[in-house]
Amino acid sequence: MIYWIETKFSGLLFLASVLFLSGCPASESNVKPVKETDVLVVTPSPTPADAAADAVMKKAVEDNLKKKNLIAITVEVTDGDVTLSGPVALDKLPEAIMAANEAKPKHVTNKLSVK
Repeated sequence: MIYWIETKFSGLLFLASVLFLSGCPASESNVKPVKETDVLVVTPSPTPADAAADAVMKKAVEDNLKKKNLIAITVEVTDGDVTLSGPVALDKLPEAIMAANEAKPKHVTNKLSVK
C-alpha cells in the first residue's frame, strides 16, 4: 500500500513539474542552442582597488621608462599585467623590458616594434 502511494506521489510530482516548466515563457530570441564546443567566458570587471593598483603600476613603469630615456613606449596595465607597445631601438629592447619588470607585474607582454 505504501509503495503504491509513493509511486502515485512520484508520478504526480513529475507531472506537476512538467506542467509547470511547460508554462514558463521563453521567447525564441532568448533561447540559443548550446553546443558541446560552446565555452562561456566570464570576465569580471575590475574592482576600484584593482584599477587603482593598475594605475600605480602604470605610473611606475612609465617613470622607469622615462629614466632610461624610452619615451615613445605606450604602457597598458590590466589586472597587474603590463603590455608594452610602440617603437624601440633593438639595443634598448632589454632596457624596456627591465623597466617594466622593476614594477613587479604579474606578467609583461612585449608588443614593441624594433625600429
